[in-house]
Amino acid sequence: MKVICGIGDGLADAAALYGWQKYTSSWQEVVGDPEVDLVATCTPGNTHCEIAVAAARNRKHVFCEKPLALNREQAAEMLRAAEQAGVKHLVNFNYRRVPAVMLAKKLIDEGRIGAIYQFHGAYHQDWPLDPGF
Repeated sequence: MKVICGIGDGLADAAALYGWQKYTSSWQEVVGDPEVDLVATCTPGNTHCEIAVAAARNRKHVFCEKPLALNREQAAEMLRAAEQAGVKHLVNFNYRRVPAVMLAKKLIDEGRIGAIYQFHGAYHQDWPLDPGF
């Protein structure tokens, strides 16, 4: 864990608390750092393409949060940059391997619940209840 990048007064504290060696408020500094091997874009969606393309061009592997891009053209540009640089790239689908989701997929794949004609799902979170949100 080389560099944490962010904004705000708490950046130095976050770096110390979570064990980052360095901190900066410049993503350009991160993608240009020769000690960095992978860049995780945990930023607003409208910044993903620029950061991911720059990271790939600097031979950094790219781990991108959702949404990947604002449109198909940006996604294609990101893919081209990663392929040209020969770096690994992925989108974080963090619930794909949750045991309940994997069990549901297994039951569907095995045909144990029959043909599915309709599905309604809900994803409930409690973090917006925080008064500081």
